[in-house]
Amino acid sequence: AATDKDTMPLIPKRAEHLLVLLIVAFAAAATSAASDAAASAVPFYPSAEAAAAAHCDGTLYPELCLSTLADIPDLHKKPLPDVICAAVNRTEDVVTATSINCSSYLQDRSLSARDRLAINDCLELLSTTRDALRATTADLESPAGRSSGGNCSAAPSLGARRATMDHVMTVLSAAITNQYTCLDGFSYQNGGRVRHYIEPTFHHVSHMVSNSLAMA
Repeated sequence: AATDKDTMPLIPKRAEHLLVLLIVAFAAAATSAASDAAASAVPFYPSAEAAAAAHCDGTLYPELCLSTLADIPDLHKKPLPDVICAAVNRTEDVVTATSINCSSYLQDRSLSARDRLAINDCLELLSTTRDALRATTADLESPAGRSSGGNCSAAPSLGARRATMDHVMTVLSAAITNQYTCLDGFSYQNGGRVRHYIEPTFHHVSHMVSNSLAMA
């Protein structure tokens, strides 16, 4: 009499391999989807104050960070890229104000040619910083946001999101360096006279950028 082993149809080896590959591929896709969902999920914060405290934890200038995030609507409901975008946009406003203030010093007829050259270099660096901040917000916009003009949000996949954040960190690091490069331009005899007036605002910009970098 034929046994079950004799009558059971055999699965070809190639089909077995395909079946294994399908199972592995399905498991990998499920794991990736779960990871992406977890990475893009917004943590629960009971209030905007609690969200601000969490985002500012680990920054070098927490009080400045808290004041920067204080007036962002529904902060506790926003994903991290949206929070960074808001902080960067506020930093860009400060950079614009600093540039206007710096330009006003050029009206001083007592400035030396060296002073004017250093101030103009600072204005160029502020412009570069502004471009870097705009590039940062563009990086943080999702494809859906770009096509529909929506808000900043996380990238669509975990790998793309990490690559985006890495680029953001690189750009913001360079923006911090710009401020110190400006101030170093006054390292000449009597250069400290002008530096004394502009230094606080440039440090303020640098601190705001540093906080955005820490949140990334």
